[in-house]
Amino acid sequence: MSFVSALDTPLLRLGPEDMFTLRDACQGVHVFGGIGSGKTSGSGKMLAGAYLRAGMGGLVTAVKPDEVGLWKAYARQHGRRRSLVLFDEREGFNFLSYELTRQGMDGVGTVTD
Repeated sequence: MSFVSALDTPLLRLGPEDMFTLRDACQGVHVFGGIGSGKTSGSGKMLAGAYLRAGMGGLVTAVKPDEVGLWKAYARQHGRRRSLVLFDEREGFNFLSYELTRQGMDGVGTVTD
């Protein structure tokens, strides 16, 4: 999996000459709208796909029961199924243990930083 790191890398084409870049994503995105206005199915879906394709990570907190399935589908669709780490109110998540297991002893410096 490659990761986009150049801030001016285009993530989405918004118009013929208007691009949404990694820099834009890092500066923050807010999506506003009323109930049923398409925040999740429109802009949310497009942004999620762009972020996943770029190799970005993040934390998604889900309230709606179908939201977890939606994110699983996004991850699968964009080749990131193996990147998902799921936990809920019954399970904690030990980030240090996860990273040490993933990186081994070579990751000790990264984990402690």
